Amino acid sequence: MKKFISLALTCFMLLSFSCCTIKTPETEIDETPSSEITTETSESSVATTKPAPLNPDGLTITISDVARYIFSDVGEDYSAIKFASNKDSDENKKIGVLNYLVIGNNHFHLEKKIGDFDSIMVRIYVVEFDMSSDLYNSLSVGKDFMFFEDYGKTKLNVTAINHQYVLSIEACLGINGGFDEENCQRSAPFTIGKAQEAYDAFTSITTDGSMGKTIDEVADKVYTAAEMELKYLHTPSEESAAENKKAGIVDCRYLNDLVTGVKNKGYDSYQISIVIAEYDMNSEDYKNLKVGDEIIVWQSMYPVHFIVTAINKQYVLCCYENFAKGTTFYYDDKYTSAPFTIERLQKAYEVFTKLK
Repeated sequence: MKKFISLALTCFMLLSFSCCTIKTPETEIDETPSSEITTETSESSVATTKPAPLNPDGLTITISDVARYIFSDVGEDYSAIKFASNKDSDENKKIGVLNYLVIGNNHFHLEKKIGDFDSIMVRIYVVEFDMSSDLYNSLSVGKDFMFFEDYGKTKLNVTAINHQYVLSIEACLGINGGFDEENCQRSAPFTIGKAQEAYDAFTSITTDGSMGKTIDEVADKVYTAAEMELKYLHTPSEESAAENKKAGIVDCRYLNDLVTGVKNKGYDSYQISIVIAEYDMNSEDYKNLKVGDEIIVWQSMYPVHFIVTAINKQYVLCCYENFAKGTTFYYDDKYTSAPFTIERLQKAYEVFTKLK
């Protein structure tokens, strides 16, 4: 007999993320550690104590920040449907669970059936741990764990771990609001709802403020949005890479595309160019960089000048569109800032600026 999953959580769908307060360890959970540091002042012998910070090697963001990262990728069809309460905080703190929240899809009914399925349920748990706890140190992807929720215990499966935060996703398809184990996913890659987007957003959160994606991952998304063929993608030679590093550029990708026979603004041809440069965020060149500045990127041992179109964490995007009649280009009609006339270049710009 199939094991059916309860839809009890649907009652929380009336909650709105904007009107609820996500509890953070700083304000609603006692973080006093079992061991304390004793110091003395120079003016008196009165001893004072300072609690050692929890998770000193963890992410420097709150659980509400983690939720915002996820919401930015899953979109408006998802809401925060549950938050940690005082009912279970004391028991959870004893086992190392500091906070948790649940994100879910707003609508169970599918607008269009997927095979025989007409219902969908996605539950995204984010649980914050004390990284020194025994429970946290026993966790691994794919392993079950339990914590207290509304005076009872909830069992979850670890989908991903990012420092002190643990992600657990369950995405299911069902019929008439009923869901069974056979049609549920709990590990990446996900194909149901926006579960994969939530997973990608969570795992991309980094400690140093950089984007958690490689330059090739960024290039794949940006150039694909621009309908440019990745097989023609250029990478710097060894000599060019050495020159780029002098300007704080760790790596770069660049690609041009000439299109003829397409009328636009009185012209019949156009060229678009997209350069993605990865910078050392600690370099002076990067710290002083802003949109509209000119940078030099070495390509095949030749320096080429570009205008910065957008900056997203360690990555810098330089785009331009240039119009022509035949093969005669008019550089007065060369544009380096959004919005772009060429729709596919504008899409590439939008994809880049939304990456996390």
